[in-house]
Amino acid sequence: MKAGKRVLSFLLAAALAGSVAGCAPGADTASAGGTESTGTPSSSASEGEQPSGSGEKTKLVFALNDNQVIEPAEAAIAQFEEENNCEVEILTGFNGWPDYWSKMLTSIAGGNAPDVANLKETYLAELYYKDAALDITQYIEADDNVNPEDFVDAAWNAVTFDDKVYALPKHGSIVCLYYNVDLLEEAGYDRPPETWDELREYAKNMTDESKGQYGFMWYELGTREPCFAWWLGYYWMAGGKVWKNDIPGEDFNINNEAGLKALNLQLDMLYTDKSAVPPTVTTTSLAENGKVAMWMQGCWNISTYPETAPDLNWAVAPIPGDQNDAHNALVDVYAVLKDTKNPELAYQFAAMLTNEENDKNFNIASGQMPVRKANYDKDPFVSDESWQTFIEAFSLPETQPKPLCEGYEELGVAMATELQKAWYGQVSAEEALASADKKAAELLQK
Repeated sequence: MKAGKRVLSFLLAAALAGSVAGCAPGADTASAGGTESTGTPSSSASEGEQPSGSGEKTKLVFALNDNQVIEPAEAAIAQFEEENNCEVEILTGFNGWPDYWSKMLTSIAGGNAPDVANLKETYLAELYYKDAALDITQYIEADDNVNPEDFVDAAWNAVTFDDKVYALPKHGSIVCLYYNVDLLEEAGYDRPPETWDELREYAKNMTDESKGQYGFMWYELGTREPCFAWWLGYYWMAGGKVWKNDIPGEDFNINNEAGLKALNLQLDMLYTDKSAVPPTVTTTSLAENGKVAMWMQGCWNISTYPETAPDLNWAVAPIPGDQNDAHNALVDVYAVLKDTKNPELAYQFAAMLTNEENDKNFNIASGQMPVRKANYDKDPFVSDESWQTFIEAFSLPETQPKPLCEGYEELGVAMATELQKAWYGQVSAEEALASADKKAAELLQK
């Protein structure tokens, strides 16, 4: 089956569901956002089950925000359909994560939730706390091909709540330290920095105002939720922890010695050393054009730099550490929604998408990191030094996913907004952190 035959936009699927209901009031027709069987079920079949020998096909609805997966997954999905006598309808065509998430929440509230959904780990947490994600622990325990120890700890931790599993990891993303090999060699360095002190030293020595050249560039100093996430990596490196008493959603805590150390590292490089690109600079592609010696960037650029910066002589290292080497891991997942009428089939579909072969092939296509350890010993990952660096950082025992609590997305934006005031020099580090803790307490008490 061609992908085009099964792919619908989320908006179109909702419209079709409404038109069907409007044309046949009272008809026993499943919505376009959930599971249904094609054909007339036998009277002995229970809801959601496929009658034995009936030849009917069960429909699974799969919501996907990663368009790069659609084409490489086509053959695997077609095989799954044939082996399980089902049809998979893919809902796609979203305008980024906010659009996807808004439509997802609307579909859940309207009883049109998909059976399986591609989610950010923070969205999974929201669904867990809303009791909208299915506990798939029993299916995993019966599945010889899914074992927690086969996955990177940070990825498995992102799908586990109260010792129960609510999704299967799809891919990992992480940010490391890219550096301009030529600029480091010109400055007399034969290796990248390994500590915060070395990072500051290197950056100062490679800043040249006369050339418009900076020693370092932060990933982003904006107010998007990821801006807080990238800062958290440094906070964890300094020994900080988000939940003072280790209870997610309670006693948020960044206004402390570790928070000051992490934020002051940024402010010192921005305003004391003047070695980092300030947030007021709007020039793009500084690193690609050889104007930055070291910069934070994600694993997805491994596949894009050969095209976007063919003349750039770059390499990758872990972000320099402090008390530890923690990195912030972003983990996308495949979750089964609680309202599915075919939970076992939906689980099997998610398990198929994340089996060892597909974990490798689909993530090669999307430029992301596999989450199964076995794939790190296969090409292109095993033979590429840049990939090995990202895998090393992703696999560190201190590396962890974002704080998984109800309302994290709003919390992350609020924290980045408070931190940005310090990044722009409008308030001190102490004032920014105190304001951030106060704002977090207000949000978490809502």
